Amino acid sequence: MSVAARDRTAVAKSVGSAGLQVFRVRVVVEFLVAGSGIFVTRGLGPHDKGLFLDVWLVLWTVLRFTAGDVSVAWLWGKQRSDQRDVFGAGLMFGAGVYMVAAIGLACAALAIPGQRILWAVIVALPFAIIAQFASGFFMTEQRVGLVNAQDALTRVGVGMGAAIAVYLFHDRLLAVLVVFAGDHVILGLFSIVALLMGARLLPLRTTWLTVKEYSGFAIQAGGQQALAFLNHRVDVVMVAFLLGPLALGIYSVALAINELLWLFARVMGIAAFSKITTGGFKESAELTARCVRHGLIVSAVGGLAAGLAASLVPFVYGGAFERSILPLRILLPGVVAWSSIEILTIFFTTQCGRPMIMTIVQGLSASICALVIVLFAHSLGLIAAAIGASLGYLVAGSVAVVMFSRVSGLSVARVLLPTRQDLNDYLKLVVRVRTSLPSSP
Repeated sequence: MSVAARDRTAVAKSVGSAGLQVFRVRVVVEFLVAGSGIFVTRGLGPHDKGLFLDVWLVLWTVLRFTAGDVSVAWLWGKQRSDQRDVFGAGLMFGAGVYMVAAIGLACAALAIPGQRILWAVIVALPFAIIAQFASGFFMTEQRVGLVNAQDALTRVGVGMGAAIAVYLFHDRLLAVLVVFAGDHVILGLFSIVALLMGARLLPLRTTWLTVKEYSGFAIQAGGQQALAFLNHRVDVVMVAFLLGPLALGIYSVALAINELLWLFARVMGIAAFSKITTGGFKESAELTARCVRHGLIVSAVGGLAAGLAASLVPFVYGGAFERSILPLRILLPGVVAWSSIEILTIFFTTQCGRPMIMTIVQGLSASICALVIVLFAHSLGLIAAAIGASLGYLVAGSVAVVMFSRVSGLSVARVLLPTRQDLNDYLKLVVRVRTSLPSSP
């Protein structure tokens, strides 16, 4: 076996092992999140569920501007800057983002009636920033166990805590917001302790050059990430603004079910993050293309199953959410096409150092979605949001694949069509699953 072949085999085994570890945990996490989400949704009802989604929307939007994970990966993992310098620079940048955001949110909470939900964001935000920043170190070092723990604390902790609180307290929304803020405090403390235990990063230090490099890259990547997130949520933002929290609560069910299709792609993104970031250009491109192919196949199969099972929504979530069935089915084609975008974002941002490429792609998707919703929201309601989001994902996702093909030198067919090796991988997986099952007596 040649050196190159041995390297490819080692990479495949490394990514496969990490991916399996992440996948096992994520399946459990998604099961718990989905289960607790049903109780929270039924307990809050469409209106308050829409307000709770607003809280997450504000937190995640501000959080994306810090870009702590990819900034660490670029400066420390790719550029080989000193770890302590990167740590200090990242904390300084994150603190600056928080101060600006907290002032703006506090002013909005005081000036706008009924916006008490923003105080929960102000409390949770600094700890969420720390967790995101720490995850950049964890993923670059392939410490996937810590990334899994962060995800479990964030999503399972909030979900299960809210599911309990919503039935114990009279003011259900307030109880859920307290759980939301408290869980993020725990998440931030856990993340910083795990990070400091894994490396000697104290006492704090950094250099002006590192701060300048970190801030310059984080501003670019943060803009791209914020736009990427808002692209994922432009339909949510416009439904909240144009149709109100009641419609948003109904639409959130369709969205939550569709986003389960991105589970496999997210797992691959975490597992392959280090190899795509730090590996050679050719090897990173081949690994990215392979992840795209697998992500599309798995999400397409999941999309078919979700479309067939959509009629069960009223039985599971309650009759008030029956209107989410048609938007759920309309979203499916776009969600499947968009399943590869996270992998492509990692490649363009951390391997190529060109986050602006994905900024253009995300902007295109968001623009298409927003235009459709503005034109048809009052006549079609939630249907317009689903059509806009699905169409934006389809068009911009196709553009992203073409741009990756041009940058990587791989053909579009090589990126999208399963290879013989891919099919062999699935056959091997089926055999492994069958042999692991207990034999019948």
